Amino acid sequence: MNLESQVQNNMATFKAHIMMKEGKIHDQVADILGLSNANLAWDKDSASAHSVFVLRLMHNRIPTDENLTLQGFSFPYKCSICLGSIKTSDHLFFGCQFVANIWNWFRTNLQAFFSINLMAGYFQVLRIYWNSQALVVNKANIIFILYQIWQARNMFRFDKKSTHRKSCISNIAARAKLVGNLTTKKADDSLHSLSFLKSFGINIQPRKHLSAVDVIWCLSARGWSKCNIDGVEVGSTLLAACGGIFRNEQATHLISFSAYLETGTPVLAEFLAAIIAIEKAKQMQWSKLWLETNCILVVKAFSNPNLVSWKIKSRWLTCWAYTLIIEFRISHIFREVIFYADFLDNIGL
Repeated sequence: MNLESQVQNNMATFKAHIMMKEGKIHDQVADILGLSNANLAWDKDSASAHSVFVLRLMHNRIPTDENLTLQGFSFPYKCSICLGSIKTSDHLFFGCQFVANIWNWFRTNLQAFFSINLMAGYFQVLRIYWNSQALVVNKANIIFILYQIWQARNMFRFDKKSTHRKSCISNIAARAKLVGNLTTKKADDSLHSLSFLKSFGINIQPRKHLSAVDVIWCLSARGWSKCNIDGVEVGSTLLAACGGIFRNEQATHLISFSAYLETGTPVLAEFLAAIIAIEKAKQMQWSKLWLETNCILVVKAFSNPNLVSWKIKSRWLTCWAYTLIIEFRISHIFREVIFYADFLDNIGL
């Protein structure tokens, strides 16, 4: 029965290994091995055999002395690496002095401290924020460390060859560097992640940056009043508000307004902001008005009134007629520049 069980386990592992190589989904592999959270230990940038090993280790399916003893085999109570009197799996992978030195090296590169035990330590490291490239290297390091410990144990057990700690660390670092340089994952501007990648000598793969656009708020000409407007809508009930701020040629505040519009769409709020701004300018008898908005549709509506909703068409045509008898200018500007108008429309809500 024990032999049959071992053969079944080996066949299941081999089948999972083949499926991983073929790029099958992780849930299929988890079903074969009877595991959950399979993709936690899965790293497509690392060797699939190493990932399968960690999956089996996480669920206590590795033929350690502790597990073989439960199946009726007899072994001396001695660690194969440090020759200590403890032979549990926790001691082999986390408690042995040889292993502790490797984990301490890894923690030094992380610049963080975590509990060294298989489940809590593994999850805790990956829960820290890492950019995509650093996360791949982190997973590769953990997988390689656990696999290297198992290899060192087997070399001493079967070949009577001891492995030096520095040799293990060199192998782990070399494999992690290879994974980090070959992965297609990108890095962001996280200093913690960049420092971690540089500690392994990995080339940073930055994300493709979007083209930058310089946006400058300009003063109006002498005698002109400049108004920045904005509209906002929030919630499923479509509550809307709008606001605007008037400045002179010296950027001195003249007047401002904030209005609650009850219900409406964001576009309707932008149009009403423009209407109220023109009505305010008419009340103040300003003959030179410069209107700035972040809604391109409002800008186009001054040359094509048919773009305006019928609900406000009458008020819009009245304001549009007023702009024809004064010196008027309308322009588009990005929302990030008109933050005062954005602040005012939020007050209206």
